[in-house]
Amino acid sequence: REARVAGVDFDGIVRAVLKGQDVGNAGSTGGEGLGFEVFDNTSAAFGATDDDGQPIQSTRSKREKSTPQALTHRLGEMEGTLWTRLAEYHVRAGDFELARSVYEEALDGITRVRDFSLVFDAYVKFEEGVIEALMELMEEDEEEEEEGNGEGAKDSDEKGLEADNEDLDILLGDNAHNTVSNDEDAADSSADVELAISRAEHLTSRRPLLLNRVLLRQNPHNIGEWIRRSQLYLGLGEADMAASALEESLKAVDARKCVNGSPSTLVLTLVDTLEHKQKNVAEARNVLERICSKDEYDFADSEDLAQCHAAWVELELRQENWDMALNLARRATSGKKVSKAARGLSRSLRLWNLLFDLEESLGTVQTTKDAYDRALELKVATPSHVLNYASFLKDKKYFEESFAAYERGLGLFPFPHAGGILLWKNYLTEFLERYAGSKTPRARELFDRCLAECPPEESPEFYLLY
Repeated sequence: REARVAGVDFDGIVRAVLKGQDVGNAGSTGGEGLGFEVFDNTSAAFGATDDDGQPIQSTRSKREKSTPQALTHRLGEMEGTLWTRLAEYHVRAGDFELARSVYEEALDGITRVRDFSLVFDAYVKFEEGVIEALMELMEEDEEEEEEGNGEGAKDSDEKGLEADNEDLDILLGDNAHNTVSNDEDAADSSADVELAISRAEHLTSRRPLLLNRVLLRQNPHNIGEWIRRSQLYLGLGEADMAASALEESLKAVDARKCVNGSPSTLVLTLVDTLEHKQKNVAEARNVLERICSKDEYDFADSEDLAQCHAAWVELELRQENWDMALNLARRATSGKKVSKAARGLSRSLRLWNLLFDLEESLGTVQTTKDAYDRALELKVATPSHVLNYASFLKDKKYFEESFAAYERGLGLFPFPHAGGILLWKNYLTEFLERYAGSKTPRARELFDRCLAECPPEESPEFYLLY
């Protein structure tokens, strides 16, 4: 009240400083717009000068031509204090709704956990104070109703109620309050208390989300905090908000700057939320199509994109779209992509393993052979893939092609590779079982090749088999 009587725009001064800090964060240059013009203009109006006789404003401009980050650093520790002081100013002036808006604005703008704690604790204390004041007014009303007798008592009650109504106007931020009967006034007072309690409870329940938002303002590339935000919304039963938060994360997170997780986790969590929480399979499929086919998100690592492709295939399998799942797996490993991450899909073991499983269970013998042959040509096959390929051909009675698969595998994994030892053992065992003493010259040739290349420490087992 004294500040207003003196003509001091306290609100304008504090907001100018806080706004100046925001401008600095935005990357402005020089000293303009940094919040000190309020003081500079006042000093210049009175012709104030420094020790060298220069106007204060020009000195300020010279000093503030340092980096804006320096101003941010100086005011950063005081940001929460400035917001709380501004809110308290409006509380003392009786502008409770304006004070609430200041608290909310502060919680939406601060970037430090310390400042958040200061503002949030002050906000909670303010709401608790409102509840206490309303409770006291209710108790006073009840006492006056019990003590009031006769017309004189009624007159005094009416005067007391009018005074209480004025107090309620201040507490609830209302500009008008209609005169009502004692019963109606008691009911309104009870409703006001319930409203204040609901406000306080709602504020307390929002704390984890508000704190999470502060941490995301500190680093929007923190994947763990985005996942936590979606989990907080799911805990509140707000699946739509959880999905919206994850959609927002895909726009905010840079794959080359992300920390505390991989970008694919955001996509997989979003798909899981849409499919299982919202029961919206079509939207989940749409998200995967945007990520995998339209390259909507720029992945830095091809393995992250491979996880998304695998998730799409698994989604179609859960929906029993067998042909669609098989086609997606084939397309993912085709290598016909534009982006760098997409080109690396053809070397993803995750996708090749998925493709082999689907081909063996859903495809034909020829398509399965084509898949294994292409993996061997690209040199992405592992010894276990070679063994599976040979076993698959043996089960289909393609014995010679099975032995040819072993030969190709030995070309990729010669001695002393551990895979070469495993392949030779299975190759020789399968050959001896197949021909059972026949084609002895060919068997002898295989053993001679093996022992000629085999390390000495591994040779005893092959000699005994020979």
